[in-house]
Amino acid sequence: MALKGPALAILVVVWYALSSGYSLYAKIGLREDPEVSDAVLTLMQLVLGAAASGLALGQGAWGIVELASRSPSILLIAAAYTAGAALTSASMALGSVAIAYVIKSTEPLGSVALSRLLLGQRFSAWTLATMLPLCLGLVLACYSPAPATAESAPEAGGGRSTQQLAGALLALAANMGMSVRNVTTKLRQVLRESGGRLTAAGRSKSASGSDVDTLGAAAPPLPNPRAQTKPGHLPAASALHCDDSAESGGAPAANGASPAPASRLASPPLAPESPVAVFGAVSLCGSVLALLLVLADPSGRSQSHLAALPGRLAAGSPADVSLVYSAACHAGYTLCSFVALGTLEPATHAVVTALKQLSVIVAAALLLGSPMTALQVLGAAMAVGGVALYGVVRSRDPLRAELRPWHPAAQVLTSRSLTLLAAAAAVVLVAVARPYPPAAASAPLTEPLPLTGPLGGHPE
Repeated sequence: MALKGPALAILVVVWYALSSGYSLYAKIGLREDPEVSDAVLTLMQLVLGAAASGLALGQGAWGIVELASRSPSILLIAAAYTAGAALTSASMALGSVAIAYVIKSTEPLGSVALSRLLLGQRFSAWTLATMLPLCLGLVLACYSPAPATAESAPEAGGGRSTQQLAGALLALAANMGMSVRNVTTKLRQVLRESGGRLTAAGRSKSASGSDVDTLGAAAPPLPNPRAQTKPGHLPAASALHCDDSAESGGAPAANGASPAPASRLASPPLAPESPVAVFGAVSLCGSVLALLLVLADPSGRSQSHLAALPGRLAAGSPADVSLVYSAACHAGYTLCSFVALGTLEPATHAVVTALKQLSVIVAAALLLGSPMTALQVLGAAMAVGGVALYGVVRSRDPLRAELRPWHPAAQVLTSRSLTLLAAAAAVVLVAVARPYPPAAASAPLTEPLPLTGPLGGHPE
């Protein structure tokens, strides 16, 4: 689904509004009650995403389960998505929300690196230079030091400083998880548009291979073209029919004639998938992974919160109600993100994602009465200018059309065994990296933190 013009602008506005709701409600819910668990919030986000997708598809809801069960690439995307969501929630619970968003402001840089590594995308020096004012401006807009007080002195707040550092590291890891999700989603789209089969160095993948993901539909075998490609990379996107308007080809003629010319390196493009179905399948797989994270909590806080959640919601617990609102907004804005990935490249998607931090700051200033300093206003102006400059430079970048997916990455994405191994590794890493403080140790999180401003401190 490719959106252009006003439709894309409306999508971005809705995306930003839902993202602001997610951040503000998560901030309130995670700090309102020390008994709540960030792992349960992640589980709620994914369950609501899967449920909403099923309701939106109606009679086609079973297709979500079918897609999740037959496509290993969905599991890998779900693992990256779950890791990013879980680490973001843990970062917001452990440290200041401001620190989490300062770190997440650098997401475009990680997406550029992953796009270069996995998709083979290249960026001119001018394009990379435009990201510097964007990231720096967002850091200034999100960060605001607290006034020096006795409570924020190093000797009085050493424990909180450690929490802030841990929160920053978790936010950095969350950035990587979300970048992997975006790049692998785009790589999956490229493979589908190329006929769902891999080719490298003139060799084709057999259509009967039992360990190959068909990416949603059966495709005829490929011819054996003698095309020159960079070792370890797939043919360029232009040769892979990645453009929806490209002429299909690549299958042998029905009358036994010679196969299509060597420029036709792939089977006809597979039918486009609904972003709602893909998002639902990813959320469904992610729900299972998030449940494993909840059960892996050695402190027992996540299990206790999950068991008590129905009763707490029935009693109208403000913290849990806020978490439900946050999870609903998260599901909505993530769906917008999947729709946008059908149009935007991962690096541009990350730029748009990073800019939404400004919408959170503005929403906090308008709804919570949080003041904005002159430094934050300057940072916001720099970020907006950086995005505008990036759009102009990237649209004229002669390298932007080049796309050469890295063959080992595509092989992992389409292999059931390798994908299962990668997903298991992601869950284990998140389970080890997440902090599991007991309920008694969560009390300091309700105190004012060393950062103030739209995203820092304790909500009034």
